[in-house]
Amino acid sequence: MTILVLGLVLFLGIHSVRILAAPFRDAQVAASPKRWRGLYSLVSAVGFGLIIWGWIVYRPAAPQLYDPPAWGRHAAMLLVWLAFMLLPTANAPAGRIKATVRHPMLLGVILWSAGHLLANGDQASVNGVLGGTVLYLVFVFGLHRLLFGVSPMG
Repeated sequence: MTILVLGLVLFLGIHSVRILAAPFRDAQVAASPKRWRGLYSLVSAVGFGLIIWGWIVYRPAAPQLYDPPAWGRHAAMLLVWLAFMLLPTANAPAGRIKATVRHPMLLGVILWSAGHLLANGDQASVNGVLGGTVLYLVFVFGLHRLLFGVSPMG
């Protein structure tokens, strides 16, 4: 599971730099945009590769957290098909899908994730949801106040 978590930390960490360390990111982009894009891409790819490898290694031993619904696999097939249609439109120059959906890649990832959560109930498949929930709780109950001076809890 360590490989899976390390992959999540790298992948989500590099994608959070703009939020958590904007001045650092801005300085890197100003110094060399190509170098920053290269580093960003490399860390993302390594993180994504570790997520896949960690999932493959951990899945056989992962405990089952819930039994997915009988219709979950069918729903996953539909949602993943829609996700595969949305992903390439994110980089398309124009088109009706891109004009209608503001962030097709984000929506595609959401549909892909939802489909997999409906089809799988093991801890390896749900690990990102658990990790995201923990990060959310840390952010809501402390980090938001520390970073922005305001607690979302009131």
